[in-house]
Amino acid sequence: MNHLITEVFTALQSRNEKNQQKAIVQLLMLLERALKLPVMYEKLCSQFLSEDLMALELSASEVDEIFLEATELLQDDGLCRGSKLSLYWLVTDMVESKFAEVVFRFFADHAATFNERKAFSSIAVLTNFIMKSEESIQHWRSSLIENNIIEHVRGFQSNPSKRLRESATRTGNYLDRIMENES
Repeated sequence: MNHLITEVFTALQSRNEKNQQKAIVQLLMLLERALKLPVMYEKLCSQFLSEDLMALELSASEVDEIFLEATELLQDDGLCRGSKLSLYWLVTDMVESKFAEVVFRFFADHAATFNERKAFSSIAVLTNFIMKSEESIQHWRSSLIENNIIEHVRGFQSNPSKRLRESATRTGNYLDRIMENES
């Protein structure tokens, strides 16, 4: 891995939440620039990325390496809870379907601990991940079932928050439909 990226991951692994959050923002910007997602404003990027990081052009294999390292860090107990959720949202929003097992396992392991806001956000990024990966459902269908994702999502249907209940219902119905179509 490029030494500049290694430095970002070193900051992410520090026990300091502020350093972790800064590293996550740097990863977000690096990945968005590498994947040519919404055009990042250079002025904004320059506030968070050093000149060396701004000049960095990541190859497809380096991007995969970053995602692999990030998904491994989701299991790290040293990450602060807020940083772990931010990293999960970043990964889930950007990764390809080959990382589905990690995405689903994290959701399953942490869903019961989500407050209303974190549950709503996590369901939203999970839904987006599934929607963009739906064409490769045969690769991740078993992981969805093994991690009881539909049951975890449905569990939020009894939440006092109307927006969370509605989101969980929509996502649960969507998951039911795609699973039925694959049967």
